[in-house]
Amino acid sequence: MDTPGPDQLPPQPPPPPVIEVSDHEIRIDFSLHAKCRTTIILKSLSSTNPVAFKVQTSSPHKFLVNPPSGVIPPSSSVPIQFILKPQPQLPSSFPRSPSDSFLIKAAPLDPRMSPIDSSCLSYQPTCYVKLKVAFGGRVLLRHAVECGDVAKVRNLMKRDTSLLAGIGEDESRELLKIAAGLCVDRRGEMVKFLIDAGLKEETAGDSRPLDCRADPRGEEIFAAARHGDMKLLKSLLNDRERITAAFRDRNGLTALHAAAIKGYEEVVRLLVDAGIPIDARDNEGHTPLHLATVRGDTRTVQALVDRRADVNARSKGGVSPLDMATAMGIEEISEILVKRGAVPMGQFAACSLSCEPHPQNKNQT
Repeated sequence: MDTPGPDQLPPQPPPPPVIEVSDHEIRIDFSLHAKCRTTIILKSLSSTNPVAFKVQTSSPHKFLVNPPSGVIPPSSSVPIQFILKPQPQLPSSFPRSPSDSFLIKAAPLDPRMSPIDSSCLSYQPTCYVKLKVAFGGRVLLRHAVECGDVAKVRNLMKRDTSLLAGIGEDESRELLKIAAGLCVDRRGEMVKFLIDAGLKEETAGDSRPLDCRADPRGEEIFAAARHGDMKLLKSLLNDRERITAAFRDRNGLTALHAAAIKGYEEVVRLLVDAGIPIDARDNEGHTPLHLATVRGDTRTVQALVDRRADVNARSKGGVSPLDMATAMGIEEISEILVKRGAVPMGQFAACSLSCEPHPQNKNQT
């Protein structure tokens, strides 16, 4: 009987795994012009033999590994540090970097061998573990916000659920300011996503009023509105003289702005009925109706237009609530605004020269 040749032999099964890794994705907290490090744990699954390993990368010009190879004693673990060399520019792709990866080779050793090192990987049956690379961190989060890329912001937060928690109030305010300055077809979705994702509430407004001497209780009213505390608000609003436009934070937001961006419909009704100006502008020219629209809260929008909010109010960037609703694809809010006389951006210039104000706004012109 003829002996089968190499091509006729059945495929050999891969060797059983002898190591496991703490994570199959190398996540780098990226910074420009600085070394960036992360660590995973390599664990031996052999209880009797030492395990040799060696780490290789597809991008040796970018990464260092420490240690690049070694031997793990039986049932033990070793930390492996992955170091990104200082980079002069942002990654071309993030969070996932498809051009970067690592491969770990590993094989059990006979303790009687000498020397015991990773050189045996060239002739021992070897198992392989592939590691992907992802970049994250606050530098890339800011860049994604600047680009208006909600998908990248979402993926960054998905990979690092504590990303927003590590951001201070000043940086949080800056992120929202950047988001609010995006073009009209991107800003609404970005602002809403950041707030819904958990950007600190203080970013919707620093609770310190601009002039505490003029109204020492303004801070309490602002904070109660921001948290939707109806019981506290009712007690604070008993004195009508305290309800003035001076209730503003450093971004120019009133208590009504703070309630609108949170979608607190009942608080919005209470504040308007108490006398807070319904069309007050923040530092960017946004009214509470702008912010309720960004929130996508139909009931809050309805509450404001029912109380004669200016549906054609435009921010300093020339954007109306209808422009925001259209850009975000919120048809129900668009319909509410149009029924109350909102004019699309393309028609605004011509109408502003020839059209009478909508009946709901005649008293405001």
